Amino acid sequence: MLTLTASVPLDAPPAWAVLERALFDLMDRSVHPFLEKYTRPDGTLIWADRWSDSRDGADDFYESSYNWPLYYLLGGGDHLLTQGQRQWDAITKQLTELGPVLDEYERGYDQFHQSESYIYFYFLCLADPTNERNRERAVRFAGLYLNENPDAPNYDPERKLIRAPHNGSGGPRWGHTDSPEPSYGWSASMRTYGLPYTDIEGVREYDDLKDPTLSRRMGEAMQERMGKGDVAGNLMVTSLIANAFLLTGEEKYRRWIVEYFNAWRERAAGSAPPAEQSGQSERPKPAGLLPDNVGLSGDVGEYLDGRWYGG
Repeated sequence: MLTLTASVPLDAPPAWAVLERALFDLMDRSVHPFLEKYTRPDGTLIWADRWSDSRDGADDFYESSYNWPLYYLLGGGDHLLTQGQRQWDAITKQLTELGPVLDEYERGYDQFHQSESYIYFYFLCLADPTNERNRERAVRFAGLYLNENPDAPNYDPERKLIRAPHNGSGGPRWGHTDSPEPSYGWSASMRTYGLPYTDIEGVREYDDLKDPTLSRRMGEAMQERMGKGDVAGNLMVTSLIANAFLLTGEEKYRRWIVEYFNAWRERAAGSAPPAEQSGQSERPKPAGLLPDNVGLSGDVGEYLDGRWYGG
């Protein structure tokens, strides 16, 4: 075995190291004015007392302090972990009272946004894996996708798919919205992303959504096409399961990740026949490309006229 022996004394640390440590000291103190200005004494964020009918938004609450435990791991003060845990607990309680969180986990939304929320929780578990309360939470959260909670049957083990694009502690949250009259109206902030679908009668460009009739037509199509079945974004659930595996070492979590990942890998390996859209035949999916939607039957493109994309 090669042994390295330090023989050159270090009389003074390099300037970059001194400056980096000074930055850490400054950032250590920065949390206090933030807490004083933007939170109540119990740690909840100063915000409205009512939630809208939107499924979106819980991630924005957690993002206010999600990187504090990571900063602690990099060398920040011990108070970053203590305050980071306190903020997570307070925000979770606040969102429970507002509605989007149930049993300390998001009631049901897409995994893109949920992953933005729960990276905070993963950092807390990484920073203090001995925290028994977080360990219990990690096991309970993972159980939402191992069907260990009878009130949240998110996973179909036979077809190896998550049953809805929006999912969580309330189980599959069917549809794209909870509104009885789904609509997708014009929005300046969303205009840059273009149309969700290009085959909706009367909707040729994004500005057509300013028409209430056309925006409802688009919303109804989204409710039908996006409201059930699995999507590629649900692969981010594997991080939730991996977190439980890292804390417990239980084999069932590793097996679930391998099973679910392999199901998507098999879908990517296969090819799909051409689909019909607006009377024109589209190109088939080449083998090796990941489809982004799977119906409850297990068929790719089930709710999109056979198209492997657009979910």
